[in-house]
Amino acid sequence: MDARANAKAAAIRRTGGKGQKKPSSKTGGAENFAFFSGSSNGFEVSPKAVLVISLLYIGIVVLLHIFGKVSSSATASS
Repeated sequence: MDARANAKAAAIRRTGGKGQKKPSSKTGGAENFAFFSGSSNGFEVSPKAVLVISLLYIGIVVLLHIFGKVSSSATASS
C-alpha cells in the first residue's frame, strides 16, 4: 500500500466509514432569500439612509474624541 492509500484508509477509519455530507434543508434555502424579496418582516431602510446614519455616527464619535482630548488637556494645564 502506498502513502496515498494509507491516508485514505486512515481518513475512512476516522469518519467511521461515512463520508462527509452536507446537512439537507427541507425548505431548499428559501428562507435565505426572504431578505431580498418584498415579503421580509420588519422595516425597510434604503442603502442611502444606512450610509448617512453610519457617517453621522462616525462623525459624532470623532467629535466626542476631540472634545475628550480638549477637555482633558484643559483640566491638566489648569
